[in-house]
Amino acid sequence: MMKKNLIKSAAVLFAAFSLVSVVVPPLTAQAEVLERMPADRGEWRRDEHGWYYMLNVDAGMGYVKNSWTKDNGKWYYFDNWGYMYRNAWINYKGNSYYVGADGAMWYNARTPDGYRVDGNGKWVR
Repeated sequence: MMKKNLIKSAAVLFAAFSLVSVVVPPLTAQAEVLERMPADRGEWRRDEHGWYYMLNVDAGMGYVKNSWTKDNGKWYYFDNWGYMYRNAWINYKGNSYYVGADGAMWYNARTPDGYRVDGNGKWVR
C-alpha cells in the first residue's frame, strides 16, 4: 500500500513539473540579467521554477500572485504561485492579453500565433 502511494505521489509531482515547463519556457539571455535586480516597488528574483517579484523587500512584504504588476513601464502577470508568465496568453477579467519571452505584455502588435492586441494589450476579436 505504501509503495502504491509513493508511486502515485511521484506521478503527480512529475505531471506538475511537466506542466510548469509547458507554461514557463526556458529563460532568455535577456531575462537572466534580472536574476536579482531592484525595481520600481520591489525586487525581481529567480529560483529553479522561474521569475517572481517581491514587493517592498525592506519591509518584508510578500510577492505578487494572481495579478498584474507594472515595472519600468511594462506590465507583467504572475500566477497563483507568484511566478511570472512568459510566451503565453493571459485571460484576465473577461479579456485576453499576450506576454512575450521577457514576460512583458504586448501592445499594438501581432502575436506569434497571428492574433492582434490593441493599445491596451487586449486581444482584438
